[in-house]
Amino acid sequence: MSQIVLQRENYSKVFYSYILTIYLASSVINWLPLIDASLVRGVKYFFFIIIFLYELRNNNLKFPSFFLSPFGLIVILLSMLFGLLLSFRLNALIDIVIPFLMLWVFNHDRNFYYRAIFRAAMIVSFICVLSIGSNFTGIYNVQPPGWDFSFGQAGFGGYSTGYSNSLFLFVPFLIFWHRRNNKPLISIETIAIVIIIIAQYLTGGRGGFLASGIVFFLSFRIHFFYKIVLIGSLAFIAQSQSFLEQMRISTLNRDRIDVNRISTGRVELTAYYFEKFKERPVFGYGFGPKEEINKNVDVHIVWLRNAVDGGIIYLLLLVILFIEILRTFLKNKTLEDDERKLFRTLFFVSFLITFLEPNYLIGSVQGEIVYWLLISLLLKKIVFRNKPGHHYSPSIEEKDMAYQ
Repeated sequence: MSQIVLQRENYSKVFYSYILTIYLASSVINWLPLIDASLVRGVKYFFFIIIFLYELRNNNLKFPSFFLSPFGLIVILLSMLFGLLLSFRLNALIDIVIPFLMLWVFNHDRNFYYRAIFRAAMIVSFICVLSIGSNFTGIYNVQPPGWDFSFGQAGFGGYSTGYSNSLFLFVPFLIFWHRRNNKPLISIETIAIVIIIIAQYLTGGRGGFLASGIVFFLSFRIHFFYKIVLIGSLAFIAQSQSFLEQMRISTLNRDRIDVNRISTGRVELTAYYFEKFKERPVFGYGFGPKEEINKNVDVHIVWLRNAVDGGIIYLLLLVILFIEILRTFLKNKTLEDDERKLFRTLFFVSFLITFLEPNYLIGSVQGEIVYWLLISLLLKKIVFRNKPGHHYSPSIEEKDMAYQ
């Protein structure tokens, strides 16, 4: 009888691992053919609920630190209260609650979750292959209703910058997985990274594309000479007119450097929102529509946008959240060297993107769910040991049952 129960648990765990894989891969998906976008969002939330309940039942909750616990969540929610009363938006609450819930679960063997992320990365790279092919051939290069970009430009993401930023989060993981398993230079991970970066280039999303390039140059295990050749080649390509147009970089005249023009109007937008923040610094303008602001585009700095929405206290608590994440990581002595490198590249390069986008890490949490899963894993002070006689093999062909 006990053997039957164990077998059922094994099958349940395998099934769960594939649910988790699909959910992680869906971070780059906002629409699907013949399916309403609201249904796609609903399915993603449904998957999250299943994952959370499974983890709660099988692996319990663990709080990485005092602030990264219900206490921290309640304090941040209280700081949002006045802003929500001014202008309510449900997603503002969801985008705070989900990261905390992610930090509390995933308390099983890290290798189990790494494999799920790897499978998700393979699905995402396949989607990138389809979108790249569509871009060059014109096959199914449709623009879905309600979205700004075609399938060939932004896959199932719908808009370029968010799609590119979500794709980026798989790059540091694939580099980590490549190093961890001592793969050769030409491997499935390397191919997937190249495919993702090409797809990012086609989106024109500069933040994610730049972030992937930085991580690849700093972290990928390749001879320094080849890195120099690669940088030189990219510098040469960057001078081409097609690259400038794809990255939306305006050509400048010799007499004047127009920074606002280079940034496609973001400098002017930032100055406008900063002035608005100074007019109402304590409580902000609320998280929904704002009658006092006559711009139809959000400021492309996550921290300033949150200051405008919720005020200075809310902003400071968000800063404390990320400082606490970093502090907890530094105190975690159970991590291996490659895991520490993964955290540093993921945390700091993602932080740079927050100064280039209105919604990243906070504000579009479903698109960055891979980030929060990896951060959750890398904060836990847990030493996992394999059962006697079990030897972990990271190959994709290995069955998930091996982790039981």
